[in-house]
Amino acid sequence: MTLPSDLDVQVRTRPAMAAAVQHERALREGYARDALDELRMHITTFASLEYRKRRGSGVKHNKKMEPQLSKKQQVIDAAGVRYSDHRQKLITLGMKEDHHEFRLLTKNDKRAFVITADEQTPGDSRRSPSWIWGDFGFIGKAQEGSIKDFMLDSLRVHWFRHSALASRWTEEVQTEYEEMFRTVKSHKHDMNVWEERAKSRKEAGRLGAAAYARR
Repeated sequence: MTLPSDLDVQVRTRPAMAAAVQHERALREGYARDALDELRMHITTFASLEYRKRRGSGVKHNKKMEPQLSKKQQVIDAAGVRYSDHRQKLITLGMKEDHHEFRLLTKNDKRAFVITADEQTPGDSRRSPSWIWGDFGFIGKAQEGSIKDFMLDSLRVHWFRHSALASRWTEEVQTEYEEMFRTVKSHKHDMNVWEERAKSRKEAGRLGAAAYARR
C-alpha cells in the first residue's frame, strides 16, 4: 500500500493530503517509540549477558555465551535500523530533524550506561548518558524474572550516578559564578582606586598623570 511518505513532495503537501499525512505521522511516531523501547530492552539484556559472562570463567562458559551475545547484538542493530527508518519517514512527513524526542541515533548511543565499576572507562564519570536513556518505561513491559531484576537494579545505579553527576555540575557552576563575582568585584575596586588617583592628580595640576590614571 502506498503511504504519503512514498509520494512526491508536491503531492504529499497538497491540502487534500493533510489528514493522511498526520495519520501516517502518528503511526510512525508510535513505531519509532516501540523501536526505541526494543533497542533499550536489548541493550540492557546485552549488558546483562556480558555481566553474566564476566562472572563466569572457562572455555566452556565463554563458548556458551558468545553466540548469545552475537545474536543479541544483531537484534540491537536491527532495532536501531528500524528506529532510524521510521525517523527518516517522519522527517519526510515534516518533522524537524532536531526533534526533542526522535533524535539522530549514532553508534555511541547504542550502548548501555555504566553500571558496574569494571565497565567504567576514562571520562565516564563526567560523561552524560546517551539521550536514549531518558525514558525507562520499557522496563515495565519486561517479563518478570532475572532480566527485569537486572534492569531495575541498573536503573537504580543509573539514577544515583546521574544524580551525582548533576550535583557535581551544579557545584561547578556555582563555583564559576562565585569566581566571576570576585573577579568583577576586584576589577571594580581597582577602577575606583585609579579614578581617585586621577581625580587627586588633576586637582594637583598633574594633568598628564591624571590622564594616565584614567587609562
